[in-house]
Amino acid sequence: MRSLGPEDPMDQVVGNRWMPDVEFSFRLYAVHRRRVRAAWRYPEHEHEMFEINVVTDGAQRMKVAGREWLQRKGDVLWLLPSVRHESLGAAEGAEMEYFCLHFAVDDLPLRKRLNGLTRVLYARGSPLERCLRPSVERFLAAIAPEEGAAGGRENGVAAAASQAADVRQTALEAAFGLFAALHDFVRRTPPETTVRPAGNAELADRLAAGIERMVLRDVAHDGEKTLLKLARQMGYSPAHCQRVFRQAYGMSPRQYMTLLKLNHAKRLLQDPSRSIEQISEMLGYRDVSQFSKQFKRWMNLSPSAYRQLSH
Repeated sequence: MRSLGPEDPMDQVVGNRWMPDVEFSFRLYAVHRRRVRAAWRYPEHEHEMFEINVVTDGAQRMKVAGREWLQRKGDVLWLLPSVRHESLGAAEGAEMEYFCLHFAVDDLPLRKRLNGLTRVLYARGSPLERCLRPSVERFLAAIAPEEGAAGGRENGVAAAASQAADVRQTALEAAFGLFAALHDFVRRTPPETTVRPAGNAELADRLAAGIERMVLRDVAHDGEKTLLKLARQMGYSPAHCQRVFRQAYGMSPRQYMTLLKLNHAKRLLQDPSRSIEQISEMLGYRDVSQFSKQFKRWMNLSPSAYRQLSH
């Protein structure tokens, strides 16, 4: 127990006001600007990330969940996780240019609100497009020019390093701006989805809380067994729980568990008293090799490299 004395600074405190702790991760993937010929196509696919696609020149024909859309200059295509989509190419028989980014965020309240944006096409001038435009313009400015555009060989390495640092800084600023703009937009915008049964929303929240308790309890667990156990406790089938959770948050319970494990792993790796083998076992991996592969897949760093960077 901490002993109190005349020199203890807490003796002089007459009131405390605290804000809640905040912890989340927000990641960008495959941010690019691409100019294509009229015959260009991109095949149908899906992924577990949110996607923002903006035409910067010309027009694009897109197919989303079986429905075709015409996307003109400045229009925003908003794609939710796991929605199948493909580009059918330029719409007017000419070259077309577009900007695209994918992002993931593990804050569940924000994910739930983002999932409420169920329209696919947001025309230029619409509230969402106006919200995103400043960040999109900053991303476009941050994308480096093509190789060989400027500079001599003798200055090439130094110039490239300096340019990469500038691009990264601008991208970080744009990413924070994008996150803040989206958060503010969905906070002020009513969900566009049909109102879902209140029981489903409550079940999804209870599942999330149950998963969090298991991950943070520092005991080994398996994703499938965790969901099965939680479903039984709540009186529902695992399939129903999967469906309700994905509908609410845009990802599966297993994916949410993986995100929690990653964040928990990063915290544990900052404690030098715990070995990587101990951390691997605590997080429920079969062996340290499996844990290392999963961690590197997410962070592009091994657990040991991350530990060195964090100290």
